[in-house]
Amino acid sequence: MEQTVDGPGLFGRDALLSEVRARLERDSLVTLVGPPGVGKTALARVLAQDGQRYFDLRDARSVHDLNGVLALGLDLDALPSGDSGFDRVGHVLLARGPGVVVLDDIDRLVPVLGRGLPGWRALGLRVLAVGRRPLGIDAERVVPVPPLPLPSNAEIGQADAVAFFVECVRRRAPEVSFDRADLTVAARIVRRLDGLPLAIELAAARMAALDVRQLEWLLADRFELLDVPGSRSVHDAIAWSWEGLCPDDRRALAHASLFRGGFTLAALASTLNRRPIEALPCLERLQRGSLLVVHRIEGTGEARYSLLESIRDFGARELGDERADAEARFAAWYAELATQLQRELYGPEVTIALRRLRVEIPNLGAVLEWTLGGADLARHALSIHRLLVTVSWAVPAAPISLSESEALARRLAAALPGAHGVWGRAIHARRALRAGHLDDEAVRALDALRAAAGDASDPALEAFVERLFAERCGRAGDPAGDRAHGERAARLLARSGDAADEAIACVEVGMAAKSAHDLEEAVEWYERGLVIARRLESPWLEAFALGELGSLWLEARNWSAAERDLGAALEIHRQLGSSSFVGFMHGCLGHMHHDRGSYAASRAEYDRALAVLRTIGDAVWSALVRGYRGLLALEEERFEDAAGDAQDALRGIASAYPAFEPLFGAVRDAALVKLGIGPGGEAPEVPADDPAAALISSWAGLAPAFEAAALATIADLRDPMSPAARRFEVRCALRLLGVGPSLAEARPVLEVSRAAQWFRLSGHARVSLETRPALFRIFEALAQRHVERGAPVTVEEMVAIGWPMERIREDAARARVYVAISSLRKLGLRAVIEKNASGYRLSEDLDVALVDSPGE
Repeated sequence: MEQTVDGPGLFGRDALLSEVRARLERDSLVTLVGPPGVGKTALARVLAQDGQRYFDLRDARSVHDLNGVLALGLDLDALPSGDSGFDRVGHVLLARGPGVVVLDDIDRLVPVLGRGLPGWRALGLRVLAVGRRPLGIDAERVVPVPPLPLPSNAEIGQADAVAFFVECVRRRAPEVSFDRADLTVAARIVRRLDGLPLAIELAAARMAALDVRQLEWLLADRFELLDVPGSRSVHDAIAWSWEGLCPDDRRALAHASLFRGGFTLAALASTLNRRPIEALPCLERLQRGSLLVVHRIEGTGEARYSLLESIRDFGARELGDERADAEARFAAWYAELATQLQRELYGPEVTIALRRLRVEIPNLGAVLEWTLGGADLARHALSIHRLLVTVSWAVPAAPISLSESEALARRLAAALPGAHGVWGRAIHARRALRAGHLDDEAVRALDALRAAAGDASDPALEAFVERLFAERCGRAGDPAGDRAHGERAARLLARSGDAADEAIACVEVGMAAKSAHDLEEAVEWYERGLVIARRLESPWLEAFALGELGSLWLEARNWSAAERDLGAALEIHRQLGSSSFVGFMHGCLGHMHHDRGSYAASRAEYDRALAVLRTIGDAVWSALVRGYRGLLALEEERFEDAAGDAQDALRGIASAYPAFEPLFGAVRDAALVKLGIGPGGEAPEVPADDPAAALISSWAGLAPAFEAAALATIADLRDPMSPAARRFEVRCALRLLGVGPSLAEARPVLEVSRAAQWFRLSGHARVSLETRPALFRIFEALAQRHVERGAPVTVEEMVAIGWPMERIREDAARARVYVAISSLRKLGLRAVIEKNASGYRLSEDLDVALVDSPGE
């Protein structure tokens, strides 16, 4: 009699079932295809519940076997041999009435069925075939059966793959419950299981004795873990397909297991040591057999292939003695690609190069991991490590950790002679500097590195080391040293003809000049880099130079130029898909509107920046933008929003850079001193040996993070100031904190003078609230006049503008805090401070002490 199955429905397959049923109403031959373990058989059995005829052909290898299975299922006597027996079954099925015939596991019988099914179709029979590859005959309608949808970060609990895992666990172990953290782990598990229902169900069966984290850990031995007694294993499901492959296809699948995240035909052919045209038939057969997936890179159209992780693990076990040679050919291919991408990323085809780089990062990282594991791949690893570190702007996340980078540098230095070994050490020093590790051994040894680079007679290497010195000086708050080393690097690169790196070095020198407040020289260097970038027709280099120019105009309060250059850089980065830079440019535009007082426009730009940066998981720049958005919230008197942004900024920086955690304690201590708030409410003088001075100045580039630290400090204080006073005090403190003790040299006069004056007089001198708005306008006018003229402001000018001498004197006399007249010196003024038993006060001779001369 006919086989019938009363199997359960399939989780998350309702839409697919509806599609198949609709097709069976219209078409005479429908074939379900999909990889091992995807649930094709379960789906076929559910369709067989509709009263159809179901035949399991797993063990059939020939037309004789096929006829035997059909005869047994239909309760027939022996059938004629060969194709005539198959034709007779068609007539029997037709005589038994309408219905769909389900033929499951057809893969070993594709040629036989290809000959026989057209005859069944001519009789009017409808057939549902199920296998890992289609039959390839006329009138066949192929329906792919995909894995269950994998979870996104936003909807972990709603993803079918996670929900199926949870349901399977509850059937086996109803006492197990899942909280949000457990679901996050479950999401990682089902991703590693490729969303394959068979693998998910077998993994869930282990949960009766494990927790979800133990299960994830044991996935390193997936085939042993998923070999559950009484169930068909994932290994067996894949092995069944493997047995049906020819030797060439087996070898291709085993070599394909080396790749991570996908590969091209050319890459696999190189690893196989074959020509691409020779490897192509293997890929085509593996794709037809649902053992690999073909997809294309958006924007380039490049065809790429990938394996499900379970199939990749199976293939890796079959690589055997060929592994070492295959890895060497793999590494050589990707080293050559790294060299090619190093050029193309700074050329007109950067968009294509960026897309190629981003999809190949896992494969590039594999070579570094194998080298760390002892493989003899040092020369290839050097090319790859150099690419990934020097174009870190294009790499979302480094494939190896900083400690692994250090170990790799040692291995490269030991394995490679001359300049190659020095390059290995220099590349790690760059990585350490970018991560903020100024005490790293490689950073401390830059002098020895420079000597070795000179001995190697490699101008590009010498220039690279000079740029390392420049970066170290910049991190240590030494803009003069930064500029000097950067200029040497630019000269070396100009002589060597490395135009792309020369352009970058020019922009870096401009950044150093800007840090030293030599804006004219900074503009000159930026424009020099911009000229080279445009000569090279390099969109990324042009955007890099324009972005820094825009940042300079922002600092110089040239709003139209800032908006022009930042907007141009933003548009280029948007076209390139450089999400981190898109977010950063939005942040800069937000800062511009912020300083102009356009709060709504500023908030919109900050929000756009954060939306982009969150999407790519950029914790550092997200934290910086949050710090600035917190400032904006303070100025709008949205105190809860300000505190929330500040705390998020701190957490973001601390999580991205654990090395900074000790710094924050020092920053908070320094904030208390700088804010003039001691244990008893008094305001101690800022000591010459400010405990955080060196640290803060070393990390001036992360000023918003320190500003966030100050905001968090203030939020914790219980000062009896009114909200309005607190707002002004905190706002100005944040402006000051990130630049260390040399405040007069740390910001342009307009920025520092306005904020410093307002902070000192509104917070420390407790100037009356009704006086403050007028003072704020006065400070702004005085500072602007000083900037425009480049000379001190006279007492007469101050009085003419409306300086309220008497009121300030009265407020200061009542105050018990230190009035920091040093901030007035930034306007070119002097003041006399007197100290008495009540504390500090302005001299009674204030009008005489304020003289028309530069400050001390």
